[in-house]
Amino acid sequence: LPVMTENSSYAGEQAQNMAYIMQTAGGKIIVIDGGRRGDEALYLLSYLRNLTGQAVPHVDAWIHTHAHSDHVYAYLDIAQKYPDAITLDRLYCNYPTNSELQSYCADNNPDSVNSVIQAVYTATKNLKNAEGGAVEILELNSRHTGKCNSSFDIDEVHFDVLLTFDDMISAIKTMTGTYTCTMDTHNTNYDKKTLAQIVSNTTNNTSMVCRATVGGKTILFLGDAAAGCSIVLESYHKANKSDPAKYFSLKSDVVQMAHHGGRNGQSKASYQAIDPDVSLWPCTGVTHEAAGGSAASSTNPKAWLTALGAEIYPAYKGPQVFYFSTLRSAATVSIPEKVRPYIFDAEYYAGRYPELKAVYGTDAAGLYDHFITYGISEGRCASPYFDVVYYANHNNINLTEYAKGDYEKAMNHFITYMDNTSELSGGGKRLSVNFDPAYYKSQYSDLSAMTTEFQLLEHYATVGHAEGRRATKSALSANEVNYHHSCTFTQVDGNSHSVKCTSCGDTYIQEHTYVYGLCPCGEVEIKEPVQESKWKIGHTLNLASDISVNLAVSKSLLAGFDMDTVYILAEIDLYTESEKTGTKTVKILPVEQGNYYYFTLTGLTAVNMNDRIRSVLYGTKDGQEYYSATDDYSIADYAYSQMNKTTGVPDKLKVLCAELLRYGGAAQIYKNYRTNELADSKMTDAHKAYLSDMDAVVFGNTNKTLDDFAGAPIKWAGKSLNLDSKVCLKFIFSKGTYTGDIADLTLRVSYTDTYGATKEVVLTDAELYNEKLGYYAFTLDTMLAAELRSVVSVQIYADNTPVSCTLQYSADTYGNNKTGTLLDVCKALFAYSDSAKSYFAG
Repeated sequence: LPVMTENSSYAGEQAQNMAYIMQTAGGKIIVIDGGRRGDEALYLLSYLRNLTGQAVPHVDAWIHTHAHSDHVYAYLDIAQKYPDAITLDRLYCNYPTNSELQSYCADNNPDSVNSVIQAVYTATKNLKNAEGGAVEILELNSRHTGKCNSSFDIDEVHFDVLLTFDDMISAIKTMTGTYTCTMDTHNTNYDKKTLAQIVSNTTNNTSMVCRATVGGKTILFLGDAAAGCSIVLESYHKANKSDPAKYFSLKSDVVQMAHHGGRNGQSKASYQAIDPDVSLWPCTGVTHEAAGGSAASSTNPKAWLTALGAEIYPAYKGPQVFYFSTLRSAATVSIPEKVRPYIFDAEYYAGRYPELKAVYGTDAAGLYDHFITYGISEGRCASPYFDVVYYANHNNINLTEYAKGDYEKAMNHFITYMDNTSELSGGGKRLSVNFDPAYYKSQYSDLSAMTTEFQLLEHYATVGHAEGRRATKSALSANEVNYHHSCTFTQVDGNSHSVKCTSCGDTYIQEHTYVYGLCPCGEVEIKEPVQESKWKIGHTLNLASDISVNLAVSKSLLAGFDMDTVYILAEIDLYTESEKTGTKTVKILPVEQGNYYYFTLTGLTAVNMNDRIRSVLYGTKDGQEYYSATDDYSIADYAYSQMNKTTGVPDKLKVLCAELLRYGGAAQIYKNYRTNELADSKMTDAHKAYLSDMDAVVFGNTNKTLDDFAGAPIKWAGKSLNLDSKVCLKFIFSKGTYTGDIADLTLRVSYTDTYGATKEVVLTDAELYNEKLGYYAFTLDTMLAAELRSVVSVQIYADNTPVSCTLQYSADTYGNNKTGTLLDVCKALFAYSDSAKSYFAG
């Protein structure tokens, strides 16, 4: 990003800065340094918002090279003044202690640098990560030391730390000669100075140097690494360039020019060793265009880079944007059948990448095709045992340089050498954060005869993992990333173990960290269900012959969950009259509809309107079971809540709810069910105002058999309206002269639905109604509340031939000549039916 700050010392000039942003193919954001306070911090925020499309952009990693105002003050400004403007998972840095600054940087105001470092540590506490927790500060080491936290991956971008101030301190103690630097060699002047003196001259020598590998390219970030750093880097390069397994050579495709490309940056020899194709200049126009011996001169570095054939991109001309596409190998990966189950697991692949599960579901063939066509090249992991990014980047340096972000090439490398005995005898390769074949073999004597990586992989995947065997000595960070820890473990208790890192020397107590059910110390995970606070259950009603409750959950809340594991347990109280006798629990599976999943609880009748329904949602994601808070609800709750709303609810719905409650109360009295807690007992005068005059309810009179089949073998014997469990019509018949099988009979039903259209239903199950009289019956239970006054025409068929006359009946005929509480419930039922028709028919 370009400079946005004016130089306070020189009117009209800009002040130098350094700010880089990287966005991975998966959308993760990496910021390196960031620039100055004020306009620069606001510009950075604006750029992040535009890049991510997020009002509050999320930064996955923020890397600091060193604690100077033109590099980290934008970070400080955001953390101190606008901490809610971003979320940040992790800050990566290597800051010297105050003691180290005082000892090795005494000539360049160490107190000032220490105050910035402490301010960074303090301000970071103001920021939150994506989950609202604390931001992790990760102190890095260099690959040269062999210590942990010296390399890490963020999606397809791999980082290696090449130099930290710890290396500088070590070099000061061992490189005791004197050095002469000139403008032609180092773009600065030191005459026969010790490394300690050169380092002490400027705190730019505290810069951390790191390199990103992505898309077949390497990008070297030098920060402000000064002449002292160049002396050490040159020394490392000369000593190790012929042995990449020891340390990286400096050769890189892209380089960020040290100290803005100006004076006292890297040496000519360093840039020659880097030999870049592209050079990035985080500089001002004054720095880049100044000539001669100016302190800001870039004349010499420009000449060096031009001689190397490197393209020059100065930031002062505006944002410089580069694209690194996914690297595709010339040879598509062909995975042998014998190793395929251990490299590709369709369930694991879909579970790890929800966007793939949304497209392919459980289609193993489709998921495998995606993995071969796109997944490997994108660095995706399809097995807990083999991770191609980990394999490529966290073994020896030769392999990282060989693959260079080409993950198909790395996969082919594994396939080529997995059966090679010399590969394992030469030390072997770690296949994932969970599996190190050489370590696995060393721990178990029964594996001694196994001589290849594949043999050990096959054993661990089929036997060892299930037995809880340890297959790695690596400790894991909280986000399941291995940063080259090499540890031994001692169990403390069921929750933790003691860790001793053989690279760092640190010993500490750590809680068990499980990856795919296993902690590196060998502890097998027992996962307790976790309550998911974001899950909310909504409610709607189906008003048919019974009253069904739809428990609705937004699909967005269940993204990434294995829908085969998602269900609701609904608990309902059971009563005998007014005494509670127990509970009934019903498991309800989801049905997808639009933007929701619906869990429908059926079988509720008029007497159940005041009964409590306690529902808990369950589901599993990435092996972890989650559950919701208990949702406590009743049909009466719904009705009262609708009547109490002052806006948004039409009067016809309020009338329906009032009639529903009165019908429920009348049914309870009729059935002598919980008469001490009637559904309509809490209705206020305002609620009752929506009720119709129940005395004005009239019943129908359609009840006849048509003479449309003379000599019909089957005779109608009666009909009834069942109010015991749910409202349904029974059509009763005798076999008469019919000699066929009752099971061959069907009942064809026709009636007018809620919206005036003809609805036809075919019933196939005839039940024995009265054995003594030889009566059978068909039960119609599909009518909605609004349809209960419809005239129903029914006729019995054997195959496609009618075997009875047509019977016409309307359910409201049942209310005629009824008395007492039965008359009351009939009137309440049909008043409710009339209100339902008025509401639903519009």
